[in-house]
Amino acid sequence: MRPACAECGPRTGVDAVVGDVIYPHRPELARRWFWRCVVCGAYVGCHRGTLQPLGTCAGPELRRMRNLAHSVFDRLWRGKRKTARSAAYAWMAKTMGLTPEEAHIGLFSIEQCRVLINHVAARREQEDSDR
Repeated sequence: MRPACAECGPRTGVDAVVGDVIYPHRPELARRWFWRCVVCGAYVGCHRGTLQPLGTCAGPELRRMRNLAHSVFDRLWRGKRKTARSAAYAWMAKTMGLTPEEAHIGLFSIEQCRVLINHVAARREQEDSDR
C-alpha cells in the first residue's frame, strides 16, 4: 500500500527507495525501504523487511514533531511506571477521540502531535499528584 504525502496531499505520487537514497551517511539504513514523495521529497520509513509504510510521508518539521511525540508517548509504556503498550494506545485513541486505526503517530499532523504531547504531560502530572 502506497502512503499519502502529508505535505502535498493524498494524490501525490510516491516512490519506494532504499535507505541510502534518503540517508547516504547512515550505512545501517542503506538496505531499509522508504517511501518518498516525488514532488516535495517528504518520506516515511517502512516496517522492517516490507514495503508497508509506518505512516504518511512527512517533511522535516512534521518528522521532528512525530519523533518528539513518540519519545514522550513511548515513556508511558517503556518507563518506570509501565502501562501495557496496547493500553497506552487505547488511552491515546480515547483521549484524542480517534479510532484505533487512527491512533498512530505516523499518521498525525503537527497539531495532533502537540495535542498528544500535552495530554501525556497532563497525565503524568495527574499521576504524580496522585502519589
